[in-house]
Amino acid sequence: MPQAVVAAAVATAATVGTAYVAGTAITAAYVATTFAVNVAISAAASALAPKPKIPNIGGGGNGGIDQSKTITTRASNSTRKLIYGSTRVGGTIVFLEATDNDEYLHMVVVMAAHEVNQFTTIYLNEEAVTLTGNSVTTPAKYDGLVDIYLRPNRGWLIHIH
Repeated sequence: MPQAVVAAAVATAATVGTAYVAGTAITAAYVATTFAVNVAISAAASALAPKPKIPNIGGGGNGGIDQSKTITTRASNSTRKLIYGSTRVGGTIVFLEATDNDEYLHMVVVMAAHEVNQFTTIYLNEEAVTLTGNSVTTPAKYDGLVDIYLRPNRGWLIHIH
């Protein structure tokens, strides 16, 4: 009887070992086949997909000014801008709040990380605006709707009705 138990144990171990090796081989073949199919599908998709057009944000059409520097952004990790001489720059929105049931929008824009002597021209949507006091009077579409409070040593505040 002990020889039969040993023979059965050896046969069982051989069967389990063979199944394990066969299962590993089948799994490896499946993984390799799946990888090859995914690589082929990715290559075909890349070849068939249209190439995206990269916009030209360099000088050219806007008077030689790099457009990425003239856009006002809202970011928590914005860099500090140092301005020397006269230049056109976009700012960083550091405060934005609507009040009176969204009738008024208050926005604080920081233009530089230091005191600025003067603002010569202010642009809204790429249009130069004219201020009468703190109110924007031209272009006419902003007349009575936008107030700009310049703080040369602290930035500027935009108040939109």
